[in-house]
This record gives sequence, structure tokens and C-alpha cells, in this order.
Amino acid sequence: MNSKTKRFGLPRSLILKKPSEIRQVLNQGLRRSGKYVNLYTFPAKERRFAVLVSRRLGKATQRNRMKRLIREIYRLHPEWFENCLTVIYIKRFHDRFHELQDEIKRLVEKSL
Repeated sequence: MNSKTKRFGLPRSLILKKPSEIRQVLNQGLRRSGKYVNLYTFPAKERRFAVLVSRRLGKATQRNRMKRLIREIYRLHPEWFENCLTVIYIKRFHDRFHELQDEIKRLVEKSL
């Protein structure tokens, strides 16, 4: 890939990797529940996030599909997640993008 090609993926710098940071958001952050996901937010200087999913949810293809959809929502709407660490925990499989987007938007607006 040359230097002039625009990449549309989510930058690695926006992903929460350390288990201690994820645990801090889960334990001390604000929790909002929806039908398909739980949203945990914790105030911070920069925005970063993680997606968590249990193996009980379904097969790997379903789990990965949900994670891809949620990462795309996060990438398209950075203004929703400004100045906070966010963890999105997937509770139930649902692969309709716009319905997931509406639910996450509603949960983010509740947490403001």
C-alpha cells in the first residue's frame, strides 16, 4: 500500500488493550443497558474503546460479525465517544447495522 492510499480502518491507537484499563472502566465507569449491548463509559483525556463478547453468544462468525459492526459504528461516529474510555459488552446477537447504531446512540445520549 503506498502512502497516498487512504485507509478506512480503525486506528490501533483507539483500542483499549490493557486488562487493567478495561477492568477500571467496567468497575468504576457508568453503565447503560440496552437490548443487545451494555455500554460502560469512564471519563478520560483521550477516547479509546474495547468490545467484549462472551463465547455463549454464538459461533465465532456471529461474534466477529457483531464486533465488526460495533467497531464500524465507533469509527463513523467519533463525536459520540469524546473524552471517555468506552467498553461495549455484547449481550445478544443482532446483525442489523442501523438498529445497533440506534441503540448505541440512545445509550450514549443517556450517559451524557
